[in-house]
Amino acid sequence: MSGLRHNEYVALLDQIAVLQRKKLTLEKEQVEMRDRIRSIHAKLVLEVGTVKDGKGKLIHSNEQLRSAALTLKLQEHEEFREVREKSRAIDHEISEIVIEHNKLVDQKYLLMVELGISLKSEDEKYPDVH
Repeated sequence: MSGLRHNEYVALLDQIAVLQRKKLTLEKEQVEMRDRIRSIHAKLVLEVGTVKDGKGKLIHSNEQLRSAALTLKLQEHEEFREVREKSRAIDHEISEIVIEHNKLVDQKYLLMVELGISLKSEDEKYPDVH
C-alpha cells in the first residue's frame, strides 16, 4: 500500500466523518425548527378556530374559512416565516452535504480498489450515513 495513497484514503475517511457529523447537527437543528413550526401552527389553528363575533358565533364557521384564515395568519406571522425560511435553508444545506458525501464515498471506493482494500470489510467498519 503506497504511503501517499494511504494518507489520501485516511484523509477521505476524515472528510466523510466531518460531513456526517455536520449532517447530524443540521438534522437535529431541523427537528427543532419543525417542532417550532408545528407549535406556531397549532397556536394559530386554535386562535383562528375560536374567534367569535359580538354575538358569540364563530367568525370562521366552516373548514374552508378557517383554512384560509390560518394561511393568512401564517403568512403574517414573522417568527413562522423566519423559522420556515431557516428550515428550508437547512434542507438545502443537508442536500449539499449529501451530494458532497456521496462524491467522497465514490472517491473512497475508487481509492480502495487501487489500494486493494476489500470493499466488504471496509463497509462493515465504516458504514456510510445517507
